[in-house]
Amino acid sequence: MENQNIKWYPGTLFHGTSAHLLPMIKEHGLGGKNIMQDWKVMSFLKWAYPYIKYDEYDYSYHHHSGLSLIKASITENRNPQAMNFEYGDLYVVGGRQKAESYAKTAPELLCFVKNLIDIAEEQNVLIIKEELQNFSKIMNFISLPPKPIVIELPRVLMKDLEDENGGSPYTMVMPNFDPEVQNVILDQEAFRLKKTIPFSEITKIYDLSI
Repeated sequence: MENQNIKWYPGTLFHGTSAHLLPMIKEHGLGGKNIMQDWKVMSFLKWAYPYIKYDEYDYSYHHHSGLSLIKASITENRNPQAMNFEYGDLYVVGGRQKAESYAKTAPELLCFVKNLIDIAEEQNVLIIKEELQNFSKIMNFISLPPKPIVIELPRVLMKDLEDENGGSPYTMVMPNFDPEVQNVILDQEAFRLKKTIPFSEITKIYDLSI
C-alpha cells in the first residue's frame, strides 16, 4: 500500500494521564511500567464488582452507565467493536482536546475503583472498602486530589504504532488528503504505542489543573 511508505506519524500525538504518575514516568519512561498490573487493579475490580447490587437492565439506576463501563472492563473476550481498548497497553491520541478529556478520569481503571468504592458506600457494602486496605498503592492513589495532565510526545515512527484493535495504523493515514482534512481526522483517532518514550524526550506537559 502506498501509505505504508510513510515513516513518521504525520502529526503530534498526546497522552492524557495524572501528574501523580510523573515520578514513575520519569524513572521508567512513558509506557515503561504497567502500574495497573503491578498494583493488581484489575484483580481488585474483578473481586469487588460482584458485591455491588446492580441490575444491568435497569437503565433508570443512576449508576447504570458507570457500572456498565466497569463490567465491560473486567469481562473477558470483550466485543472489540463495543470496547476497543485493552488495559495494559498505552494509548495515545492525535488530538490534544481528546487527550484532555481522557486525562480528567485517568488512569481509567483507578477511576473505576473510586467509583466502585463510592457506590459500595452508598449501598452500605462495607467489605469492599475493607479489602482495599490490602491494596495500599491503589488506596493511596484514589485518596489524592485529581491532577490531570496531557503529555505531548516527540515524533513517533509509524512502525511503533498500532490502531485501537492492534492492527495496522496506516489505514488512518492518507497521504493524498488535504493536510487540514487529515488533521481533523487524526485529531479523533487513538493508537496503541508499542515503544517506551524516555521522559527526557517528552516534548511538553500541559497541567490541566491550573
